[in-house]
Amino acid sequence: MRIAALDIGGTAIKSGIWNGKEMEALKEWDTNASEGGSALMERAKFILHTFGDFDAIGISTPNSPLCMKRDRDGKLYAIWNPIPEYNGREKVDGIFTGGRTPMVIAVSESDGKTFTEPVAFEWDEERGYCYCAICFTEDALLLAYCAGGKEEGSCLVKTRIRRIEREALARIAG
Repeated sequence: MRIAALDIGGTAIKSGIWNGKEMEALKEWDTNASEGGSALMERAKFILHTFGDFDAIGISTPNSPLCMKRDRDGKLYAIWNPIPEYNGREKVDGIFTGGRTPMVIAVSESDGKTFTEPVAFEWDEERGYCYCAICFTEDALLLAYCAGGKEEGSCLVKTRIRRIEREALARIAG
């Protein structure tokens, strides 16, 4: 049985064919996520067509969406959780985090074709971080996102607001 496999991440789609013994035809593709959800789905369909005939499809995605916004200078800022729970991570007792930690930021100066290496700005394993709102001001980037932990019983019931100065953004962008 040939199974087409797609691992849809924030900035890349990893693909391959499971032939019953091992993965073959491994490749990494840009998501084109900056063009929106429909462009991402078109990209996935295109990738699947490159495999020819197969018997089934397996798709994995993160538990929370990538958030992206373009600044006035044209750079794209992406914020997401790069390590989903399905990668064998242990679950935290007493709270639903959905593997939504760490939370990272990366920057693209190529209209989403490439991004800097992600930089973690939240990493408490007993909290979950997700559903980020992004707002640029004259001198900073403002983020608002879910950040609940054990005390709250869910990652979805506490909101955190974070300010990242433009000087720090410049260091992330390289």
